[in-house]
Amino acid sequence: MSRTIARQAPPAPGAAEALFAQARRRRRRLRLAGAVVILALAVSVAVAFAVTRPHRAAVARDAGTGGAGPAGAAAAGRVAWVDYHGRVHLGDLATSAQRVIAKINADPALPLVQAGGRLYWVNWAGAGVPVAGHRPQVVRELNPATGKIRDVGPGQWVFPSADGRHLFISPADNRLTELPAGGPGAPRALTLPDGWYVPYGQSLGVAGGVLVQSDRKTRARTVTAVWNPETGALKAVGRGYQVITAYTPPGGRYSLLAWLPAACTEGQDCPLEITSTATLSTRTVRSPLRHGFALGGAFSPDGTRLVVFADTNPDATGAARLAMVSTGTGALRLAGSVRLEVGAPVAWALWLPDGRHFLTGGLKASYVVNQATLSAGPLFFIRGTDHYIEDSQDLNYSAVVVPLRR
Repeated sequence: MSRTIARQAPPAPGAAEALFAQARRRRRRLRLAGAVVILALAVSVAVAFAVTRPHRAAVARDAGTGGAGPAGAAAAGRVAWVDYHGRVHLGDLATSAQRVIAKINADPALPLVQAGGRLYWVNWAGAGVPVAGHRPQVVRELNPATGKIRDVGPGQWVFPSADGRHLFISPADNRLTELPAGGPGAPRALTLPDGWYVPYGQSLGVAGGVLVQSDRKTRARTVTAVWNPETGALKAVGRGYQVITAYTPPGGRYSLLAWLPAACTEGQDCPLEITSTATLSTRTVRSPLRHGFALGGAFSPDGTRLVVFADTNPDATGAARLAMVSTGTGALRLAGSVRLEVGAPVAWALWLPDGRHFLTGGLKASYVVNQATLSAGPLFFIRGTDHYIEDSQDLNYSAVVVPLRR
């Protein structure tokens, strides 16, 4: 299962935290040698990759040298992200203005979680007595309107329910804590059935509950199922999934899962599959570039389209092409103007509420894209000539759309 479950689709989802810790240490050493390591996350389970910092000339060539991009001409909304100094930025897409609203201890390679108008993340320096040399992980909440931060509870991952009304926090692989998103309410402790778990707490909310996995020795034999915490019922939906992202219509009784075969390695000509949790019918999508798909992607607000990323070479490093898939027909369109420098097979996309535009990005540039034409304009909130995400502190993999205040 794969932020990832897809950006949750790691080969070993559970190892994400250890990998991130190792990658941080590697990054410090590589900086001393004049290189940079970045962690990329896939929109559902976290995946860590080390990549070499690109040359600044390539940054200027591929991303441009101007200031803020003309996002306001195409779309309106707000987006939040955490930079590589722990500063939370809130950007206005209509004006391309941004401001820092808080300082937190969150990894910019992990997506912030938005639910109930609040932002959530796993705080790596939570209060408490160190255990085995590490402090316990704590989920924290930020109110963008006030800048207030509070502890929500211990957990190694946090994700919203399909309707966004509740949060699930995973203190352990076989346990979840459910609580209202953005408001008061007593938490509810949940224990998964014997033999089922959420790998290192990483999961997705879907219609009828949450995605869980069976306890198998190999990924190819692992069963992915929907577990209903209210009834305890389990519904198997497939084997060997790396779930990229999910879509649930408002009030819907089904979800669409976009997934890759768990046994498939990066760069292989593996298909992308779209499966309904209600009927278990599956639509297969092939990449015209014949190197499979990168991790990351997003369904449109109405579920009729899916943003994905086609790998451009066999080793699945360097670059990916933006593509749009019709969930009804499986037809795929490549975007001619958007080639993302990714360094590893991971990119990100966020749909705006209007359903006509979405945001996407990689290491050196981000864009606002018209879904009908797949035409794109650069989106930079931080002025300067270098838009590499660690240098500029601009929009990155942690980005999340924040609802406009009413």
